[in-house]
Parts: sequence; C-alpha cells; structure tokens
Amino acid sequence: MAKVKKTVISMPKSEKIFKLEIKGHNSDNRICAGISMLAYTFLQSLYDCRLKIKVEDKDGYMLIAFTKKELKANAHAVDILKYIEFVKRGFGLLKEAYPENIEILPNYSGFKVAKNKGVLHL
Repeated sequence: MAKVKKTVISMPKSEKIFKLEIKGHNSDNRICAGISMLAYTFLQSLYDCRLKIKVEDKDGYMLIAFTKKELKANAHAVDILKYIEFVKRGFGLLKEAYPENIEILPNYSGFKVAKNKGVLHL
C-alpha cells in the first residue's frame, strides 16, 4: 500500500496577525482540489474586500497573512471574519471526511473575537 501524502494546514492563534498556511501535496487529487478551492476562494474574497495581505503561492505551499490593524481599518471587517470562519469550517469538514489525508495543527484559530451585545470587538 502506498504511503498517504498529507496536507498540513495551520492557522495559529495570534492577537496581531492572521495567518493561514497550507503545506504539501496530497496523494488524493480530490482532496487537493477541495483544499485549493477553499484557499483560492478565501484569497479572492480578501482581494475583493481590498484587504492588504501577504501572499506566498508556490508548488505545494500557500501562505495568506494580514494584520489585525489592517482588518480593523477595512470597511469589510465583519465580512472578512465570516470568511475566516467559513474557510476554517471547510477545512474542518475535509479533515472529518479524510482524516488520514489532512492534518490541522493545534491552535487552529484566527483572531480572537469577542461578542458583546451584538457588536464584534477585534
């Protein structure tokens, strides 16, 4: 039996920086396509919001990062927080369906967001 190549996804908790990092080719093309679709849709959504972001995109590696300061200054901050939750859930669903093919590193989060009387506090 061939060894399964995993894709490793990390989104470490931070008070100042949001970072999504995806490493490795997956041995299952369907999973690779699902991960790529989620990542590129998330990236395009950030571009559409005109958020200043750092992007590295090479063979088998993607990094998307931005600061909390940039997020707070963006008119679409609430939408961006929803996109973060959406992409987290999407990767989580892939992990549930294909646990042997995807590794999600601990501290998988984004910015800490406090809710107080219906208002988001970054």
